[in-house]
Amino acid sequence: MRLLHSVTLARMLLRYFARRVLHIGALRSGFATFLAGAGVVVPIAIFVGAVYIFLDSLSMDDEAWSLLFTMAAIAVVLWAQIAFLIVKTLFSNAQGMLALSFRLPLTNRERAAGFLICEAAMIAAVTGILSAGLVGASILLRGPAVVPRLLEAIVFPAVLTYLVLGVVYQLMAAALARLPLRRIGGPVMIVAMFALLLGYATQLGSITSQVSRAYLDHTDPLVWVGILGWLSRSDGFAVMLGAFLTIAGALTVIMIRLTPHQHVNASRYLNCSLELRVLGRLNPYDRALIRSAQTWLAAWVALATFTFLCINPVVNPLWGFVVLTVGGFYQFAATLPLRMMVGGPASPWAIYGRLIKAHIVVFAIFLVPGTIIAGLVNIDHVVESPLPIVGCVGSVLLVQWVGVAFPAEDDNPFSVLVGRTVAIAVLGTVGITVAVLRLPLTVIVVGAVLVVCALVRNTVEGIRVDESRRRHEEIGPPRRRPHWFRRVDAADRGRDSVVPDAQPVSRAAD
Repeated sequence: MRLLHSVTLARMLLRYFARRVLHIGALRSGFATFLAGAGVVVPIAIFVGAVYIFLDSLSMDDEAWSLLFTMAAIAVVLWAQIAFLIVKTLFSNAQGMLALSFRLPLTNRERAAGFLICEAAMIAAVTGILSAGLVGASILLRGPAVVPRLLEAIVFPAVLTYLVLGVVYQLMAAALARLPLRRIGGPVMIVAMFALLLGYATQLGSITSQVSRAYLDHTDPLVWVGILGWLSRSDGFAVMLGAFLTIAGALTVIMIRLTPHQHVNASRYLNCSLELRVLGRLNPYDRALIRSAQTWLAAWVALATFTFLCINPVVNPLWGFVVLTVGGFYQFAATLPLRMMVGGPASPWAIYGRLIKAHIVVFAIFLVPGTIIAGLVNIDHVVESPLPIVGCVGSVLLVQWVGVAFPAEDDNPFSVLVGRTVAIAVLGTVGITVAVLRLPLTVIVVGAVLVVCALVRNTVEGIRVDESRRRHEEIGPPRRRPHWFRRVDAADRGRDSVVPDAQPVSRAAD
C-alpha cells in the first residue's frame, strides 16, 4: 500500500510536469514544442549515426566489444554522478513542489519514496540521452542479442551508482542534522557530492589505462567499475542479475529508511545583511538574486570548482564561476511579486535590464577577487581572463532565456531540466554544424553576434508576452441567464421586466 501511495505521488508530480511545464512559456505553442523536440531528437539521431559509422568501420571482435562495454560502464558512472548532482541541486530548491505533497495524506516514507521515483526518472532520462549513441549503434550492429551486454554495461551500473550516491547523501544528511551545520546542510551535501564527482573524474585516466593494458595483454580486466561485466563473463548473466537485484534492493531499502523528515523552508531568501554603502544602491531585483537560496547554493559549488581548478588547472579557474548563473533559472518566476507591485517597470526591456544587471552584480562580487587569486596562482590566468568572462556573460544571456521561456513556477525542477536540455541540444547542434562546415573565424564571430542578438530579442519578447497575459487576461463574454430565470427574478422584484441588479447613483441623490 505504501508503494502504491508513493507511485501515486510520483504520477501526480509527473502530471504536474506535463501540465505546468510542457504547456507554459515557449512550449505553449505547438510549433515551438515541435522545434524543441526536434532539437533533442535530431542531435541524438546524428550521434547514433556517427557512432554506428565509426564502430562499423572497425570490424571489432568479441574482445574489442568487451573493451567497449567496459569503457561504457566507466563513462556511465560519471554520467550518473553528474545527473545525480544536477537533480539533487534542482530538488533541493523545489520548495513549491514539496509544499504540494504536504496537502496529501502521506507519511514521510511515502513522500520520500515518491520524490525518489521522480529523481530516478530524471536521472534515467539524462543518462539515457548521454548513452543513446552507443545503445542505438550497438543494437543496429549486433541485434537484440546485445541487450544483456548493454544492461550490464549501462543500465545496471547507472542504477547502482544512483543508489550508492543516494545512501551516501542520506547518511550525510543524518549526520549534519545532529550538528550545528544543519541549516546549511543542503549546500554542504551538494559540495560533498561535487567533491566525489571530481574525485572520480581524476581517477578516470588510471582506470582507463588499466582496462586498456588488460586488453592488450589479452586478459580479463577486473576493475570495480566493471565488476558486473566481469561477474557475467565468469559466472553467467543469471548470477550477475541475481547479485544486482539483491544489492539494488538492499540499497533502496536503506536509502528510504535513512530519509529524514522534509520540511518547507520559511523563505526562499537568506537573512543576509546588505547595508554596506556600496550595496545600499542595489535595487530589489539585485537583492532578490543575491539573497536567493539558489544563488548561495550555486556560489558554494562555484567556489569549490574554482578551488579545484586552481589546484588542477585543466582550464582557467575563472570558468568555475559560470555555475553562478544557476539562480537565473528561477529569477524570472521568483521576481513576479516585484512586477506586480505598483510602480514596477512596465517596459519589457526595463525588466530584462534589471534581470541582467542583477547577474552582473553577482559576477562582480566573485570575479574581482577571483581574478586576483587566480593571478597569484598563475599570471597567465589573468591574461586569459577575457575568454571566461565572455563565457560567463554568454551563460547569463542563455540562462535568462531559459528562465523566461521555461518559467520555474513553484520552484519546480522539471522546467529547469527541460530548459537545460533544449539549450544544450541547440548549442550542440550549432557546434556540430560549425565543426562539420569548418567555417572561418570571421563567420563564426558574426554568427555568434547574430545568435546573441536573437537570444536577447527572443527573451524580451517572452517577457512582453508574459506581462501582457498577466495584465490583460482574456475574459469571455458573460453567460446569459435563461428566460425563465429572468422572469422569476422580475416577479420576485415586483416588476414586469428585467432590471439590472445594481443601478448607477446620480449626484442629485447625494
